[in-house]
Amino acid sequence: MKTYILFVALVLFVCTSSNAQMTLSHSYPMNSNAEAEVVNLSISGNKIMALNENSDTLFFYNLDYSLWKEIICPSVSGYVPPGVNFYDGGLGLGCITGYYPSETLFNLDTFLEVAVCYRKLSPSTTYTIFIVNENSVLTDSITNVSYIGNVFSVHQTATGIFKAFATILRKG
Repeated sequence: MKTYILFVALVLFVCTSSNAQMTLSHSYPMNSNAEAEVVNLSISGNKIMALNENSDTLFFYNLDYSLWKEIICPSVSGYVPPGVNFYDGGLGLGCITGYYPSETLFNLDTFLEVAVCYRKLSPSTTYTIFIVNENSVLTDSITNVSYIGNVFSVHQTATGIFKAFATILRKG
């Protein structure tokens, strides 16, 4: 009898549906073309990275929504100025996009760095990936990147070994 009661209780427990809800816990004052994602940094842990359409700044927040750090993307001669916006709605082409925020991926210091894709003024279909650190210093670059397909990616190929890939425009 006890087995039967346990079986019925188990069936009722499994078959009972439940409703889950999400509630808005915080919002940021951003425009409609804003992006936010949780990123896991190797030293500082989980942070929220946010990009805003009409800004030259990448914002990083703690999980309690307090501002942790900002990376101001510097203007680079020959490229769409970061202050214009992260997206160019007129051309439908991205001006600046941030990838792979990290404290240890791009070099040996512990500064926060991000790979940032800048669009050239001419030709407007050519991009450069700049590595920008938390002091707004450009530390490295990959030029002649195409915005077609997978623009930029980083993959771990072995323990402690990472390889970066970019779609490069061919000349001629």
